[in-house]
This record gives sequence, C-alpha cells and structure tokens, in this order.
Amino acid sequence: MSLSHMGTVAKIVAASMGVEVVFDASADTASTDGTRIFIPTSLIGNGDARTAILMRGFIAHEGVGHIRHTDMTAWSAFVRDASPLGKSILNIIEDIRIERLACRVYPGIKRILNETVEALKPEGFFDLPTKPHPAGVVTGLLLNCLRAEELAQPLDPIPARAMAFKLFGVSLRDDILNIARLGSRGSSTAEAVDATKAILRLLGDVANPVANPAANLKPQPAQSSEPEAGQAGEGNAGEGGSGSEGKQAAGTSQRQSQKQRKSATQALTASAKECGPSGLEEITQEAMGNSIGAGQDLEEMQRSIVAEPVQGWRPSARSAGISRTLSRKLEDMLQSRVDEEDFSVRGGGRLDSRRVSRTKLLDLEVFEREGEEAPGLDTAVFVLVDKSSSMSSTIGSSDDTTEAVALDVVSALGDALARFDGRGVSFAVEGFSDSMTAYKPFSAPWRGTRACLGHYRASGGTDFCSACFTAIGEIAKRPEKRKVILVLTDGDVGQISLVASIQKTAVEHGIETRVVFLGINPDAARCMATAGGFARYGVANQAEDVPKAVFAALEDIF
Repeated sequence: MSLSHMGTVAKIVAASMGVEVVFDASADTASTDGTRIFIPTSLIGNGDARTAILMRGFIAHEGVGHIRHTDMTAWSAFVRDASPLGKSILNIIEDIRIERLACRVYPGIKRILNETVEALKPEGFFDLPTKPHPAGVVTGLLLNCLRAEELAQPLDPIPARAMAFKLFGVSLRDDILNIARLGSRGSSTAEAVDATKAILRLLGDVANPVANPAANLKPQPAQSSEPEAGQAGEGNAGEGGSGSEGKQAAGTSQRQSQKQRKSATQALTASAKECGPSGLEEITQEAMGNSIGAGQDLEEMQRSIVAEPVQGWRPSARSAGISRTLSRKLEDMLQSRVDEEDFSVRGGGRLDSRRVSRTKLLDLEVFEREGEEAPGLDTAVFVLVDKSSSMSSTIGSSDDTTEAVALDVVSALGDALARFDGRGVSFAVEGFSDSMTAYKPFSAPWRGTRACLGHYRASGGTDFCSACFTAIGEIAKRPEKRKVILVLTDGDVGQISLVASIQKTAVEHGIETRVVFLGINPDAARCMATAGGFARYGVANQAEDVPKAVFAALEDIF
C-alpha cells in the first residue's frame, strides 16, 4: 500500500490554494473559524492514496469553499438555536452553494470534489438504509439530488427520490427540493438560511395541519412507486369516485395524509444521529479517521523573523576561504545553466570578464545580458541551518566550530544565489532547533538581510522532522516549478519512518529535500539519507570538505 503523510498533504494542498492550515492537538474534529482550517493532529498520520484524495477534497471544500464564501455571522446566528434537522439542512444547502462558487473561482476544484465524492461512495455515506428515519430521508434526498443535479457529481439521486416519495409524496418532496435549489443557487449564506427556514416551515405545516388547514388540502396518493405523468390514480382520487371505489380512495388519501404528518413530525423532532450525514466535511473526516494510521508526534514549529541585521557582521575570517571557494563554484554551476539555455547572447550583450578565459576552449559565449530570466532556472530554495547547541563544538581537527562553518556556507550560498535572484532563482534562509528563525524571507533582498545571520545562536535540540514539515508548508506556496529544501545539520534526523513518510509525500508534490551532514560518520549519514528518502546528500567531517559536500547535495539542482 502506498502511504502518504496526511499532515504533509494538508500543508502542501492548503498552501497551493492560499489557505492556512493549523494542526490542533486539542481538537476532536476539523473546523474553520472563517480564516483558517483547524485539523486535529490525529489526522496527520499515514494514509493511502484514497485518503490523500479525501484530504485534498476536505481542504478544497473548507478553504476555497467555506472560508471564501460562507458568512460565519449569518451561519452562527441560525445554528445557535437550530434543531438537528435545521442544522443538517443548512449544512447541505450551504455546501452546495459554496462549492458552486468555489468551482467558478478555481475550475480545478470541480475535479477534486468529484474525486472526493467518488472515493466516499464505496463506504455508503450517501446511501439510505432500508428503513431510514424520516429526517434521514430528507437529508438523503437533498444530499444526493443537489450534488448530482446541481453540481453534476457522481451520485445517483433516484433511490433517495423514491424513498422520499414513499414518506412524503410527490408534491411535498418536490417542494422541499425546489426550495433547497433556490438556496443553493444563492449568492449569500443568508439565502441558504432562508431556504432552510422555509423547508422547516413547510414540514411544520404538514406536521400540524390544524394550525394551517391549507397544508393538508391535497394529500398524496398512496402508491408503491412514483407515478408517471398522465397515469391514472391521482385524477380518480381527486374525483372522489363512486361507491366502494370512492370510499377506498378517500381512505387511501386519509392514510397518506396521516403518514405525511407522522413523517414530518418525526423529521422535525429527530436527533442529530437520526438526521444522518449532511456536510461533506463531517463525511470526509469520518472516512479519513477510519483509514489514517496512528497520529505521529509532529507539530509545526514556532517561527520568528529577525527584524534588524547586526551592523558590521561578516562570516568568520578563519573560514573565508571556504566561502570564496563555495561562492565561485556555485556561481559557475548556475552560470553554466544560463549558458546552456541562453543561446541568443552569442550575437551581442555586455562582455562578461569571468567568461573570457573560455575562448581558449573555442567557447564564444563571453557575453551576458542583464535582466533576462534564464530558462530552466525556475527554482525556489529554502535553506535550513541547524542551530542546536551541538553546533557550537568544533568540526574535525580544525579550530573552526560547526556553527562558524555552517554560517560561512550559508553566507556563500546566499552570495551566489543572490546573483540570480530575479532571474529564475529565489531563496530563503532560516535556522532551526526547537523553533525556527527567519534570517532571510523569500521576499527580502539578500543585501539587506545577510548580516541578520549575526543573530544566530546555537542552543536547544535538533527537531529535524518538525523543521522540514514547517518548511514544506512554506515553500509549497512558491510559484516556481522546482522547489528544494537544503538542510545543513550535525544531528540525527529523528524518527526515520516519519522522515521517510514526509519526504515521500513531499516528492509526490514536487518538493525535494537535500541534506549536508556536518561532522557525522559517513556510514550513519548514508543510512539516514537512504532510509529517509532524501534526493541527495553530502558529508563533511573537516572544514575543507564542506564545499564538496554542498555540491554533492546540490548536484543536478539547476
């Protein structure tokens, strides 16, 4: 079975839709406050491909649907004192309304929601039991008919229509559907609330004909199946007939009226359980809960942003050579990609002094053009640097601390990447231990943030899993085609099965993680990298090995 990490799926899908997801250990069910989606941590374990479809559908429904289109004030004002049936009816009508609007804004949502409904069908969430409660018949009728007929989702409304006919007759059934359609086609939550109230009033009139005699003037004929247009039966009953036939018709009409009153009364006084499933969110939650493995100890990290750079901060003088070497090699690697893609510069442009020496190899591409985005360099890089307390110890036989070497590496990476910022490469730099510190957000210029690295302080532990989990949610928001997380760490990556699950899911969504291990046994590093599913990795046990390790991790990235 192909397993996906549901928390990672949720973060990536939510980011791509512009929705914020918060994982809540204290929550029993998923919910939204109108601006964010809250998901219980019990739903961030492993699930199969079908469960991933459900998670995508849930976020699309809640995020692109409810958050954007539901008026929480109008919603809350009604449900605060509403009956279970009233809440269920509003759930269904509002769900159809917001999904219709969501599909207009994001046409791709229609496919996601259709796949979600298709995945739920085998578990019988949309099926009516053999002897359903009248409230369940009402919700089943609205759930199946509106989704099939209004949203063209893969459901069969005929069984629900037939069951509703048996309990409520043709006229009442169709009146309920027509009122619900008006609410589902509305432009506001208030219209969905009005439609819900109208349906409840209609059922109330049928349940209490003494208060409203007009509600029982046209009882429905008692038939085992829905009559077709033009069939005999209704007309004969309406004429009253003669003799025994007239008495039989009158008795049938009376029994049918009594059945309708009883069904309407039972529906209006039903419990939440008797109403059955209604909202897509509650259905998908239950389905996911049935198939997701045990929740894993994983939380998003708290993040802070460095506000001001440290004036005069520079990389360590002892490791300046590493920085220069790394910058030069990385720039050459990036530039070579530009050279391969930018064939048009052969005929002119500004002379690039760094390329003049290539004329000895008959390479005539010695010009560059400013401001051209290099085709193929459509890449976002999220650099994560370990800032746990162990980073303050020395690396190898040198006097350099792992911390100093790591900062030089990050500084060198930043200097090289900044040269291509705005030309196809964007990057961010954050440190992590028990929390995360942003030294350079994607939106900030490197020149003004480079000295923010001066705020780096080694302390705390190495929560690799949570750091990657948080970084995945951030880089998933980026518009670039290629998304890479580069981690520099001297610690253990943590629970390897959890790491592998997160990485596999991230890769399936186009996000890859590459790791540079500092001061770690090569065999241990290889085991962690292989079992963890990292795209590439490098190992440096001496300061002078760092450039080679970084390039091993970055190989084929651009």
